[in-house]
Amino acid sequence: MIIGLINSVQQRKSYWMRGASHTERDYGFPLGQVNTKSGEYVLDSIQVAVMALKTNRIGALVFCSFNKQSMNLAGLTTESEPDYFARLMDYRGIRGEVNILPLSDKFLWTSRVTSHVPLKAVSSEINRDSIVNSVQLIHQTLLDYGYKRPKIAVAGLRTHMQVKVGYLVKKKSN
Repeated sequence: MIIGLINSVQQRKSYWMRGASHTERDYGFPLGQVNTKSGEYVLDSIQVAVMALKTNRIGALVFCSFNKQSMNLAGLTTESEPDYFARLMDYRGIRGEVNILPLSDKFLWTSRVTSHVPLKAVSSEINRDSIVNSVQLIHQTLLDYGYKRPKIAVAGLRTHMQVKVGYLVKKKSN
């Protein structure tokens, strides 16, 4: 089932209920620009997709990047998309991103402590709680997928290093 580009939430609900696939050419807002209407469209579309997930009409959701500026203009009240999804799903547990890379004989599972933040803000986002959350998330995910005793490695940045023109260089002390 594909939820097409439809102008109103009510129309989307109607198409979703029938399981129809439809794309409308008239979006009603300029594409590729930050604006309130496109943010409203994204928030409405996420709500419809979550409704489909909650009622088992779909089993998974694949999406691309969202324009957070437009979403904020439209009234996004959460800090991130996973937080928005969690609120809509009434989910209060640990959350974050899990990536799976299928290799020839096994899978590589990863979870991030930080995501989609500028490099200069990474160090302020790393703390005991964010690290524990990421480890708990990947641990529980691996248990859910049948790993009896997951072995998890934690990698990190060296805080006394900085990035300069694509290379790691030592910070100079004054």
